[in-house]
Amino acid sequence: MTGNNLEVFTSSNALFEQMIHDIEEADSSCHMQFYIWQSGGRVDAVAQALCRAAKRGVTCRVLVDSIGSRSFIRSPQAEMMRSAGIKVLESLQAGLIKAFFARIDIRNHRKLVIIDGTIAYTGSQNMVDPAHFKQDEGVGRWVDIMLRIRGPVVESLAGTFCNDWFLETDTDHSKIRALKEDISRIRQIADVYPIEAKGNIAIQAVPSGPGLVPDAIHKLLITAIYSARKELIVTTPYFVPDDLLLTALKSASEKGVDVRLVLPKKNNSKLVHFASQAHFEDLMRAGVKIFLFTDGLLHAKTITIDGELTLLGSVNLDMRSFWLNFELTLLIYCHIFTEEIRNQQLTYQ
Repeated sequence: MTGNNLEVFTSSNALFEQMIHDIEEADSSCHMQFYIWQSGGRVDAVAQALCRAAKRGVTCRVLVDSIGSRSFIRSPQAEMMRSAGIKVLESLQAGLIKAFFARIDIRNHRKLVIIDGTIAYTGSQNMVDPAHFKQDEGVGRWVDIMLRIRGPVVESLAGTFCNDWFLETDTDHSKIRALKEDISRIRQIADVYPIEAKGNIAIQAVPSGPGLVPDAIHKLLITAIYSARKELIVTTPYFVPDDLLLTALKSASEKGVDVRLVLPKKNNSKLVHFASQAHFEDLMRAGVKIFLFTDGLLHAKTITIDGELTLLGSVNLDMRSFWLNFELTLLIYCHIFTEEIRNQQLTYQ
């Protein structure tokens, strides 16, 4: 979809300020979906803004992963939000009893905010304040990239949230009627509708996860890597590739592409840390350049290709993101925007 406008946020403080402003200006709905929601710092200000919105009649829905946000779901902040009229829902409920009847290893890893069906945020950051989040793990602040999006692709992103929400809730609004009536009614109550152009950037939204095409994101990433002709820069916090991904990266380098892989030097998962390092020698022998980020835990998941194409979202380069998690990736076809992301990637090296 062309006609989109993008703003890049690499500062969590600037992100929270803009997001709170958009919530304060909301007229109809505020929808939020995160793998992790942790109270504290600027997150408390977001929660308070949502409460004020709900009290003035804005429909507020918050969808959080049952495992990633386990401490939040029964927290005082969640109770405060429910009391204000905000609908807080667990995604993919997990527990001891549930483990006997459902796959609790399948998680919803998406990060998505939709305001009034016209403004969207997505990227790599959870609803956490980096100044407070996991500061006892010895890896420093988490470093993320988020996008604020306006334009036609917001309809697809709003539809993604709508799909995840109504899969989890038993609402009268989504009872089976005539298909056309169902779609129209859900569009109305969830603010999913076509949006006029706000810019000139072409974006493709790619939700992925277990379903009809479970290997969609894996195939997309492999194809994107093989499409590189001059340069390929990848940033990811978790790098545990399979043979196909390793072969693609090595093949790109061996055919003359400048392949750069940027990973955090310190990781919050020791297992991932050592699993990643196990591939370094093989990759470097093929000419892949590996950079280790030292100023915190690099959590941004980005790929730029030949200065023309950007992939950005919630997907890590590991088997969980490829096969088990519900994820969201944006393919952004714009050399000006890609240059902005590429310049940010270079600061991590």
